[in-house]
Amino acid sequence: MNGTPGARVIVLLNRLQVSRNALKAALNALDDLGLIERNPGYGHPLRPEYRLTDKGSTVAPAAASYTVGMADRPSGRLKWSAPILRGLLNLSRFNALQQALGITPRAMTQTLKRLESDELISRSIDEGYPPRSRYELTRPGRACATDVDAIAAVLDP
Repeated sequence: MNGTPGARVIVLLNRLQVSRNALKAALNALDDLGLIERNPGYGHPLRPEYRLTDKGSTVAPAAASYTVGMADRPSGRLKWSAPILRGLLNLSRFNALQQALGITPRAMTQTLKRLESDELISRSIDEGYPPRSRYELTRPGRACATDVDAIAAVLDP
């Protein structure tokens, strides 16, 4: 793992502009997933405190691509955006997606509206009674969904 990118906490705080508690929770979650590790041993005071594991290095390109795709999109900060985008790779109906994800109707509706306003998904109404909504990924939405799927494939083999 020598040569693996790493970072110091203060650098991460400044770049991400998040609270210490939020960063600590994120670092703990990444550590629990086996994506990062504390940099062992003693060394130069500016050495990285955390570095990517081999598993983290595998996930990093897809995570970076997803981050770029969601940059400046309000839906990128919503809890259910990534799971919904991934779910839309295989499903297109509200109820099927809701049941597959185990999400509340309110959270699902709010997230779908935000994803639609961010032009990551499109919504169409099928003719008939009762009218039914169908959701599809747009080109940028498909790119983000593919990134999420690649990350999930590494985390849940």
